[in-house]
Amino acid sequence: KSLCTVYLRPGFVTAMVSVAPKDEEAAQMVLLTCTAETQAVYHRSAASKMGRWLMLDITSPEMLEDVKALLAGGSSPQSEHPALCKDGACDFGKEHAMSFVHLHVHTEFSLLDGACRIRDLPGIVKAMGQTACAVTDHGVMYGAVDFYRACKAEGVKPIIGCEVYVTPQGRTRFDKVHELDAESRHLVLLCENEEGYRNLSYLVSMGWTEGFYIKPRIDLELLRQYSGGLIALSACLAGEIPRRLRNGEYENAKAYALELSHIFGPDRFYLELQDHGIRDQAIVNQGILRIHRETGLPMVCTNDAHYLRKEDAEAHDV
Repeated sequence: KSLCTVYLRPGFVTAMVSVAPKDEEAAQMVLLTCTAETQAVYHRSAASKMGRWLMLDITSPEMLEDVKALLAGGSSPQSEHPALCKDGACDFGKEHAMSFVHLHVHTEFSLLDGACRIRDLPGIVKAMGQTACAVTDHGVMYGAVDFYRACKAEGVKPIIGCEVYVTPQGRTRFDKVHELDAESRHLVLLCENEEGYRNLSYLVSMGWTEGFYIKPRIDLELLRQYSGGLIALSACLAGEIPRRLRNGEYENAKAYALELSHIFGPDRFYLELQDHGIRDQAIVNQGILRIHRETGLPMVCTNDAHYLRKEDAEAHDV
C-alpha cells in the first residue's frame, strides 16, 4: 500500500507525483516532504506510460529518503529498491541530456503581444543546443517565410505553426453576437508536412475573411475539413480545455479533448502542460494529467515564449 507515486527521470531535478485517493491527507504530507527541497513542480496528480519516466511507489520512509536524494541529485540510493532501478537506470549521479524544442513561440508578428525577434530567435535557439523551433503567432502567418529563412541560415529546423482563435462551444465562425462571441479560444496548430502548411494557410485565411469578429476566428467545422497534416496542442490558459478545467467543468473538458483527438487523430493531438508560476496553471495541469490518465491522450510540455531573454521581461511588460 503506497502513500504516493512519483514519476521521474533519472538525473533530472524534476518529478510528478500522484496521490492515492484513500490516503490523500497522509500522501500530501509525503509529497510536501518529497518536493520541499527540489524543483519538482507537479503534485497530487500524474500519469503513467510517459515514455522513459519511472514510476515509483513510495511505501516506506527509507524509500522516501532515496527519492529525495535522487531528486536532489544524490549519487546513489541509500537502500536497495527494485523500483529505483527500472530500465537499468540506476546511475543517479550521471548527467542525462534532455532534448527540448519550443513549440509555443510568439514573435513580433503577434501584434502587441510577442517580442521574440525572428532575426535573433534561431541563433539563440542554436546557442542553447536546441535543433528545432516553432513559430505560433496569434491568428496570423505573416512571419512564416522570414522565420523559415532565418532558421535555415542557422541550421535550425523550422516548424511553421499558428495559435489560432476558435469560436466558443456551440458557436460557429458566422455567429457574431457580442454577448456570446466576444471571447474566442486558443488552439496551437503545427504543420507536419506540406499538406498541413496548405491547410493552416487556408484556416488562417478563413479566420480573417469569414470568421473575423474582434479576432480572426475559425470553428470546429473548418477544423474537421482541414485537419490533415496538422498537429494540435491544447494551448495556454485561454484554450477551451484549460478554460473548462478552471471553471470546474472536468467532464466537459475531457469531452472536448476527445473531440479534438477524433478530429486530428490520436497521435496528432496533444494536451499541453505549462508552468509559469501561475496558480491557475497548477490547477489546469492537475486536470490535464487526469485527462491523460483516463484517456491515454499524449501530453507535451511547452513554454509560452513571448520574449527571448530574461532581461527582456520588463520591456515586454511595457
